[in-house]
Amino acid sequence: MIFELENRPRRLDNRCMRLAALLLLMSVSIYAEDVNEEARPMPAQQVQKPQHAESNEIDQEIKRYFSKIEDSTLDVDQRRLDKIFQSIERPVIPEQESGTFSFNDMGKNNVTHRVQPKETIFAIAKKYGMKPADLVAQNPELKNRPLYIGEDLLIDSSSKAAAVAAVTPMHQIKRGENLSTIARKYKTTVAVIAKLIGISAATTLKEGKSLRVPGPAVLYRAMFAWPVQAPITSYFGRRYNPFIGGFPQFHKGLDLGAYLGTPFHAARDGIVIFSGRMEGYGNCIFVRHAADLVTVYGHNKVNLVKQGDVVRQGQVIGQVGRTGSATGPHLHFEVRKQELALNPLVALGWKEVVQQGQNVAQAR
Repeated sequence: MIFELENRPRRLDNRCMRLAALLLLMSVSIYAEDVNEEARPMPAQQVQKPQHAESNEIDQEIKRYFSKIEDSTLDVDQRRLDKIFQSIERPVIPEQESGTFSFNDMGKNNVTHRVQPKETIFAIAKKYGMKPADLVAQNPELKNRPLYIGEDLLIDSSSKAAAVAAVTPMHQIKRGENLSTIARKYKTTVAVIAKLIGISAATTLKEGKSLRVPGPAVLYRAMFAWPVQAPITSYFGRRYNPFIGGFPQFHKGLDLGAYLGTPFHAARDGIVIFSGRMEGYGNCIFVRHAADLVTVYGHNKVNLVKQGDVVRQGQVIGQVGRTGSATGPHLHFEVRKQELALNPLVALGWKEVVQQGQNVAQAR
């Protein structure tokens, strides 16, 4: 009996040791499984591209507007445009000759300059043949701060030029024409045309070429005006959108960086077809113009016009803001042919003919 009592602690010790060994083996096994699980390669996960309504919401709204017109037998807004503005307006691309505009030349006066290290306002103005004061006037934010390297400045070297430019009429030479037939057409003489273009009366004309002819000068003016004088912070084309994780997205307009609350203007005469709130572009205004052209103004702090209002080129229609998805205050500006997004920089360079008998104010 005494022997059994003496041996019982030993048996308990052996059992405890066995239990401890078992627990140790189990823990090692579990650890090994964890290590293997971590080492095992995980299956590739497909990254879902974030969706954002900003890129399509303007398309959808404009499509909805013109779809209603197509489904109707009466385009009320077009009738209003014709009645108010007597609109027979269209972009004009005169022949590429001396003294005329050409499509390639359109918009060359309105360019941007990216600020480089060590540049000054004086040096930039001198480069473009401008006065420093004119450069600052076109980029008013420079009144209160220095130049920032890498920013884009608006450069309009023709800011002092007249809004309407006179161009000498041109005639394109057709097969079989000579100075005599052309002179009769324009009710003048061969000598007058020859002197005007600096050739002899006996010169043989080449088909397809253009020559100046006497007559009243043709007047051209800019079709669209800049809605606000501010540097371009984002251009038309593909860019990375910070609101969708840096994925590339096509930017269908220009972003013009201006101070919060800066007034902006209608780029052209027209009728307001939308004035409201959108998810991505915040407060927006759409203005319809002649020839189914539409201008869009987005991220506005406040809209100062409502749907159905008639607006004139240069009229204040809103204030620059940062509503919707915007990293800072700016005006998002688009030019469209119905749903088709056009490059605003190209459209801002378009010229049109001022009809004879109209003054500048009437033509607008």
